[in-house]
Amino acid sequence: MENSICISFYLRNSTIHLHQSTLKGINNPPFVKFLINQDRKTFIVQPCAEKDFYTTRVHIDQTGKADLAEIYSIGFCGALVKINGWDKNNSYRVYGKMFPGQNIAVFDFSRSEIINENEVAVSETDTGNNGYRQGVSS
Repeated sequence: MENSICISFYLRNSTIHLHQSTLKGINNPPFVKFLINQDRKTFIVQPCAEKDFYTTRVHIDQTGKADLAEIYSIGFCGALVKINGWDKNNSYRVYGKMFPGQNIAVFDFSRSEIINENEVAVSETDTGNNGYRQGVSS
């Protein structure tokens, strides 16, 4: 899929991996905001120039060993468990798409898979109506 990207959630330790391709697509912001649509089972990663209640700082691995930024948020990962019915002991990868004209990345929880050392299982969920709300800050 053109402009296809992914984000990973490691729920056991409340870690979110934002990959460099996603960050570059939204112009490498110093902060990001997550906007969740519970009905459609989607969320948006929106770049932000300044810190506010709903944003989190993007910390890039300065060693060059990883091509991602790690974000820690117990509250946000807990909300994802509740919204998606995920197992808090699993890790998940969610696929999405860049919308460069709007400077956002949109991820679809119905396009998620369990990250596991032995297998990768695709998660099937339904989508519904519009209605984004702001995510939980870290």
